[in-house]
Amino acid sequence: RTRATIAREKGLEPFAQFLMQATKGNVEEEANKYLNEEKGVSTPEEAIQGACDILAEDMADDAAVRDWIRRYIHENGVIQSRLKEAEKDERKVYEMYYEYQEPVGKMAPHRVLAVNRGEREGILKVKIELDEQPILHHMERKWVRAQLIAGNQIKETIHDSYRRLIFPSVEREIRNLLTEKGEEQAIHIFAENLRALLLQPPIKGKTVLGLDPGFRTGCKLAVVDETGKLLDVGVIYPTPPVNKVEEAREKVIQFIKKYGVAIVAIV
Repeated sequence: RTRATIAREKGLEPFAQFLMQATKGNVEEEANKYLNEEKGVSTPEEAIQGACDILAEDMADDAAVRDWIRRYIHENGVIQSRLKEAEKDERKVYEMYYEYQEPVGKMAPHRVLAVNRGEREGILKVKIELDEQPILHHMERKWVRAQLIAGNQIKETIHDSYRRLIFPSVEREIRNLLTEKGEEQAIHIFAENLRALLLQPPIKGKTVLGLDPGFRTGCKLAVVDETGKLLDVGVIYPTPPVNKVEEAREKVIQFIKKYGVAIVAIV
């Protein structure tokens, strides 16, 4: 249940619409109409806050606004990483990212994956930084009219909606998109490297099983015969978080027996 859901249950949605539309009247006097001890609305301030929570969620759900903000952040935001816990990086694997920033739209996929790993390991703190004022102005132009009696409350609600609801969500969306692109490129590079490896002259008279270790995306398998012809491919998941160790062992044994594998090469 969100704050807006709770406010709707208290019957404050009509008051929220009043705030967005009213050009005459008094906000506090209107708020008094919605006081209800049983529903937990004891003061005009509580009624106003609940109505603003409803409006903040409605603003955050506006698809056109979210799309504009997403594009703006992608074009103007900066990925920033800072050192979080130095003791977790004794070998200084992520040293270049201790004080690092790069425009969202220009960050190379391999660097995206690197800061993600550092963040997962608790070494780095990663976030998107940007000037939020153009976004707030864009939202104000859409929802704030000069004649509104609740203009100040609407402006405050816009700021709350962006900072509490929209930005965290859009930031996750953008970082997920960057991560997906990074992983796609990593798979493409692996495929090209594996292709080059498989096209090399094979070990004379030997069938080879190639294994590329991996965690989240699994360990890739490929079998080539003594002429370099690709016989089979597969993926196993013996490592965390999947931990299908027995299934992985059976798959490897199956490949070895089926194709008469003489050598296993870990890429």
